[in-house]
Amino acid sequence: MIFFLTNSSILFGQEAKSSQNLKISIFSLLDNAKFQYERKLNQSSTCGITASFFYITPMYGVKLEPAFRYYFKKDAPTGWYIEPKLSIGYFQTDELFDKYSNKYNSSNEIIDWQDLDGGSIIVSFLPVGESLKIGHQHFFGKKDQFILDYNLGFQYFPYKENVTKDEIIEYYDENGDRNEIVTIYEGNFAHGIVWYTIGAGSVIYSNLSIGYNF
Repeated sequence: MIFFLTNSSILFGQEAKSSQNLKISIFSLLDNAKFQYERKLNQSSTCGITASFFYITPMYGVKLEPAFRYYFKKDAPTGWYIEPKLSIGYFQTDELFDKYSNKYNSSNEIIDWQDLDGGSIIVSFLPVGESLKIGHQHFFGKKDQFILDYNLGFQYFPYKENVTKDEIIEYYDENGDRNEIVTIYEGNFAHGIVWYTIGAGSVIYSNLSIGYNF
């Protein structure tokens, strides 16, 4: 779900009852909940912040987006607008790794090699980015208390993969042979594809919201 709190103004010669709106996004019901506060600055612009909570695998996290909207017909917050945003987030996902062991003799020659079980670990990352959207917002209903808001644009919000350094654990066995346990981290390429197509970092960034003025 996406929730928006926005400032309201005049539409079709009628003035909304309050300066705030609560909206829910139709596009984000499957993987996240979002809340936005927007306050009117003047007849043509507003500012605010969006908080998004992602709760479906493969990425869990929070995304904050300070925003500014410019309404073309100086009737904020109704009509056509352009909206630039900054973005910062905190996310967790799993990172794949391979593990194997090497055994060396006194001449530093490999005398044994074993492929150990790989797996995954949970890693955190802090993406920072920006977006630009164009949209349309209006009020409707008997007292203009209901809201419909649609926008479409693009964003840059990078996925941080392979953030863990490879590890080598070295020890000597009872025969005096040197052993290494090597762990190689590989990131998760598939998660990156999800991130940039339908996830928090979707390059094409669109939203449809309905809401209520209060």
